[in-house]
Amino acid sequence: MANNTGITLAKIRAGTASFKEDNTTFSEEIKAVQKALKLIGFWGSSSAPDGVYGVYSVAATRGFQCENGITITGNMDKVTLAKLESFFNFPLYGGHSKTPNERAISSGFDYADIGCSGSAVTQLRTQLLKKGYNVASTGNYDSALASVVKQFQKDNGVSQTGNYGQQTYCVLMTSSLSTNWFVNGKVTLTPGHLARCGFSGVLLNLGINDLNYSLNTFNINTKEKVKHFLAQCMGETVNGTQFVEYGYQAGRGKVDGVSYSPYYGSGCLHLTYDYGYEAFYDDMKSFGINDSKIYTPAEYATQHVGFKYPGRSAGWFWDQFKKLNTTINWNGTTSEICTALTKAIYGSSSQASTRLSYYNKISAILK
Repeated sequence: MANNTGITLAKIRAGTASFKEDNTTFSEEIKAVQKALKLIGFWGSSSAPDGVYGVYSVAATRGFQCENGITITGNMDKVTLAKLESFFNFPLYGGHSKTPNERAISSGFDYADIGCSGSAVTQLRTQLLKKGYNVASTGNYDSALASVVKQFQKDNGVSQTGNYGQQTYCVLMTSSLSTNWFVNGKVTLTPGHLARCGFSGVLLNLGINDLNYSLNTFNINTKEKVKHFLAQCMGETVNGTQFVEYGYQAGRGKVDGVSYSPYYGSGCLHLTYDYGYEAFYDDMKSFGINDSKIYTPAEYATQHVGFKYPGRSAGWFWDQFKKLNTTINWNGTTSEICTALTKAIYGSSSQASTRLSYYNKISAILK
């Protein structure tokens, strides 16, 4: 049954309809909801949001509802949509706006390109001028502005699209200097630093404060350790876009063929298995955190840890669970260290060369 035919976000806001499981109906507004859920960490599919409200949309919505104390139905209803939109501070919309607001760009929900106008484009011009780039102070997003944006992206190691998206916004609007992120043994990474390293998505939106806390709490306190840690995070989270492992469906119990289910990988280093979650829960008590949702109910624990403790779970996993600060030979070569870390975290060294390339990119940014 095509439950979502004719359903719009406006109707959901009015309380007269909701998105329900439906594997046939496509709409850009469904895609907008999926995109929003992904950008705050509730998307478990390996496929990009596709505009069809199928099982992964239902599961992401269930996880979001559970995390926010909303009756768990899996339907995108009025209450759920209102809470989701509160994370973005603007009404969600389908498609690409030619007047995207600043929050839509900074969150990765939308971008500005040739033909766009509005305050975000004016702000882009203003910031580029402040940084010494030669652009007109006013005007729509034209080819001349796109060329300057490409140069700015090239200068900062960001993908040279010529569009004004999340990574470019973060580098432009937050500190991203190569030498100001590690001072007196304390790590203070900004969205700008991480965007230059190649991260995007949920890490830039919600995970950075917990990440900094983790690095400074769990003895990841040298530049080399931080860069290796970030390289492993990049590999585990698909460049910061995925705090829950592909295949995870919140609210679903044991899955045939997945030995560790329903405790899927979660957080910046993808904590996995029931015993891992239980140990994390127990150890967090020593930090004054008695949060039973870390471990139970099992079918929602993955989502809860990924949303609330993405950095903390990773730092604990690194320092306390795997004891990588003491078991790794930190005097070895960069390649040897990366291979040993990859084997300990990923379970094999097959991804070591990829994660070494991440380390090299990060090292070129973070001096």
